Parts: sequence; structure tokens; C-alpha cells
Amino acid sequence: LLSLLSRVREAPPGTIRMDDADIGKLPVKDHWKRLAYVTQEPFLFSRSIRANITWARDEEDVDQGTLDAVLRDASFSSDLLHLQDGLSTVVGERGITLSGGQRQRLALARAFFKPYDLLLLDDVLSAVDHQTEEALVDAIYARTRLPSGERRTAIIVSHRLSVLARADRILVLEDGALVDI
Repeated sequence: LLSLLSRVREAPPGTIRMDDADIGKLPVKDHWKRLAYVTQEPFLFSRSIRANITWARDEEDVDQGTLDAVLRDASFSSDLLHLQDGLSTVVGERGITLSGGQRQRLALARAFFKPYDLLLLDDVLSAVDHQTEEALVDAIYARTRLPSGERRTAIIVSHRLSVLARADRILVLEDGALVDI
């Protein structure tokens, strides 16, 4: 499902619509600009934490207040206190110097930093403890509401019912088929 929504795999024409538009008719690059996608095993660059979060922006376009907010919402702020170089810490290829939970939370911070209409999360809380999970779930749902009162869509894949408890709709997929709503 997430592969189809992100257009990693193409769906048959007219089967997936976003804001009443067939996503298959949009150029892929334009569609990708509208979404943030975090996988269970996120890819991180062998660069600083700051660069991994802000990678799609020019340095002059990075607002420190926004960066602080995404770090807080991704429950990563306290981790920075324990890293020798803070935001300048280089995480190594694929984030090798970080734990699985830190990699997931850093990727979530990157998604929060990016402007998006659609947030796709693929089991991104699988490597975090219960307390951190609760804070992240609160942040994810809070980030679906814009200051104007409008809502953005988040599609969350998870095996944890606690993550899905506040969802507007739950779909159960089995072997690629919808088996329950």
C-alpha cells in the first residue's frame, strides 16, 4: 500500500486519488514533494544529524526554531545532549553510530521538517520504548493538524494497537489484500 501511495510502484490509472487528482497523472517528482515517507529501516546519510534532517534545504532556509521543534516532536532532543558534537555529530553510513530507535526518530524528525500533505509511516515506532512511543504518537497526530484547522493525512502501518488507537480508520491487510476495515 505504501509503495503504491508513494509511487515506488505504480497503481493502475485512476485508482489512487489525492485531493481529487489521479496521482498517476502527476510527475513523480511533484508527487514526492507533497509527501514525507519514513520506512522501518530508514536510510541515513553519512553526514551530520543536522544535515540528515535538513538535507533538502539550503542552509539559509533552515529556521532553528523549526529544527528545535522537529527534534522535540521526534523525541530526539535529549539524545543530542549525550552526543559529543550534538547536531554536528556525523552518524556514519546508514546511521551506523545510532541505535535502531535513534535512527527511526531521526528519520521521523526529517519527515516532520519537510512540508508535506501526506505522511507515510511504515512501522517507525518498532524500536522505541513505550514512553517514547506515547510521546511520538502524540506528536504524529498533532502534526496532522495545521494552524488553520485543516488536517493533513497520515497513514501509519503498525502492529501495535496503541499506535493505531487514535486513528480515524483502521485497515487490516493480509498478504496484500484488504481483509477488514
